[in-house]
Amino acid sequence: MLLGLQDEKFGIQNMLLRDQNDRIKLQNNLLEADRRSSLVFLMSNILDKMDDEIKINLMRTKNAINRGEFSPDSIPERLRYKLSDALIGRIIALSRAFQPYQMMQSDTLSGQLVSPERGQLFISLMQNKLDSATQNTIVAAGDFSYAIIGKISIENAVLDEINLAFSSLKGANFRNVRISNGQFQYSDFSEPIKVSLLKNQESFLTNRRFS
Repeated sequence: MLLGLQDEKFGIQNMLLRDQNDRIKLQNNLLEADRRSSLVFLMSNILDKMDDEIKINLMRTKNAINRGEFSPDSIPERLRYKLSDALIGRIIALSRAFQPYQMMQSDTLSGQLVSPERGQLFISLMQNKLDSATQNTIVAAGDFSYAIIGKISIENAVLDEINLAFSSLKGANFRNVRISNGQFQYSDFSEPIKVSLLKNQESFLTNRRFS
C-alpha cells in the first residue's frame, strides 16, 4: 500500500512538472511572438526602403534614356533593380533574425517548426524582380529555411546556395532558374510543382518531403 501511495505521488509530481514545462514553453513562445512583432515592423520599413531605392533607379534610368545613353529596349537590368550594399546587408540580417517556431493551435503548440515571416520576405524579394547580382547575394547569405512560401512563380532568377530546407513550397513554379548548391532538404513539395532549371540540376529535388 505504501508503494502504491508513493507511485501515485510520483505520478502527480510528474504531471505537475509536465504542466509546468508546458507553461514555460507557452511563456517563451509569447516572448518570442513579441520579438517577431518588432522584426515584422522592421521588415515593413526595409521593404519600404527597397521600394524607394528601386524608384530612384528607375528615375535614373529614365534620365539616362532622355540623355540618349540607352534606348528603351536596351536598359541594363541592374539600373532598374540593384539595391545598395547597406540595404542588402539589412535584408540578410533580417532573414537570419527570423527564427522558426511552433505555431499555436488552439491552446497547444504545433510540433512543426515554421517561419511564415521568412516566407513573406522571400516572396517580397522575388516579386520585386531584383537584378541577378543583388538577388543572389541575398539568397546565398540569407536564411530562408523553414519558410512558408506556398504557390509562387519564379522566372529567370539566380538562387545559388539558397537555403530553403524544411520549407513549404507547395505548388511552386520555377522557370529558367539557376540553382547551384541549394539546400532543399525535407522541403515540402506535396502539391505538383513545375520546374525548369538551367543546366543539369537534378539534385534540386533530392530529399524533398511529400506529405
